[in-house]
Amino acid sequence: MSHAASFDVLVIGSGAAGLAAAVSAERSGARVGLTTKTTLQANNSSKAQGGIQAAFGNDDSPAQHAEDVLRSSHGTADPALVEVLTSEARSAIAWLEELGCGFTKENGGYRLARCGGASRKRLLQVGDRTEVNSAALEEHHYFIRHPAH
Repeated sequence: MSHAASFDVLVIGSGAAGLAAAVSAERSGARVGLTTKTTLQANNSSKAQGGIQAAFGNDDSPAQHAEDVLRSSHGTADPALVEVLTSEARSAIAWLEELGCGFTKENGGYRLARCGGASRKRLLQVGDRTEVNSAALEEHHYFIRHPAH
């Protein structure tokens, strides 16, 4: 039997950008559908072994973070976009935690690591990986799954 569904927004892909778009659209009142190739976890964001960066250290700042990004980009990064990325990184972390992402903590704060191109420790991780709690997202969204070809 065929099942027809109606959405205001259809998001293609369940990576970090797709999930952020789906959650944001739903919070704005839209009926959201999210389609994936196979499972919600079948995306490159779920496989990332790095982490996400934000200036939380006492010796760090969004300005220092931006300087590092611009330097490591060898002039290819758009300074206006880097400004947005680095100035809003802390609020993005808070939003991810609200969605159920449990970043690793130690000594009363985040466990921060230093990664390539960074002059300060600012890499946050979930254990040894970056992760979004997909079970919490599945409660709120209708997902369209396509069978493998």
